[in-house]
Amino acid sequence: MKKVFLILSMCFCELCYSQEIRQIFLHVEEEIQYDESTIDETLKQILSIDSQITFDVFKEEISQDDGSTHLRMHQYMDDYRIMDADLLVHVKKNNIYLIDGTYYSSIGEIEKNTPLTKLELVQIAEKDVFGIDTYYDMEYKTEKVIAHNTLNPDDENLYYAYKVSIIDKNNLETAVDVIIDENSGKILQKSSIVYYSTSIIKMSDVKCQFTANPVKNKLYLTLPQVENEIKIFNIQGKLMLRQVVGQTAIINVQCLKSGTYVLIVNNTEKQKIVIN
Repeated sequence: MKKVFLILSMCFCELCYSQEIRQIFLHVEEEIQYDESTIDETLKQILSIDSQITFDVFKEEISQDDGSTHLRMHQYMDDYRIMDADLLVHVKKNNIYLIDGTYYSSIGEIEKNTPLTKLELVQIAEKDVFGIDTYYDMEYKTEKVIAHNTLNPDDENLYYAYKVSIIDKNNLETAVDVIIDENSGKILQKSSIVYYSTSIIKMSDVKCQFTANPVKNKLYLTLPQVENEIKIFNIQGKLMLRQVVGQTAIINVQCLKSGTYVLIVNNTEKQKIVIN
């Protein structure tokens, strides 16, 4: 029987929304041997995890200093990745000597009805982000996940869901993630992954609507007409930028200094924007 020494095993309810999720730093006193075919069962035995939950290697990180390998593991149930469950398993010469990260020991029953189609879920994400069904020059990635409803902290349930990532093809380092309950279509989580700050602006036939302001680097527009004239003035009334664009446009504003500007579309629509 291999021994383990538990340095830290705590439950962070405020962060993880459930008593079933645990954050650990587990030092293995006698190193445990494993191979690729047994690491899943080895982890479940060490951490007393239900048989319905499985592990899969997400990423390997090799240390150049001591030759150890870090296996970054995701947890799954029914082929759905369990959000917030990410273990780092430290191994050397096929021996586990340290485990740290966050994991679920059990999940329990999760309601599963007739799920919406992937297309329906993507359209829900698009409408939430852009106000329309499709958007110019975007790439979409989906992943089946088990997630909490972080938009309602009082809801402690877990849901079978889809994570829809909407990625700007012109800037692959900018994305918006929307996690949606696959049964009801309810949005459970929304997050932006932004390495180069970007702003998305929606425009209807009636008025301009902002989903993010201030703006940096690029201005994303959806416009009412086939051909539109875009003008940007500084607060002194000087014309700084003019372009004629179609119904969708990406305006590069990197040439403009930080400050407050006025955006005018077709000499009718007017909106203040702040550029950082």
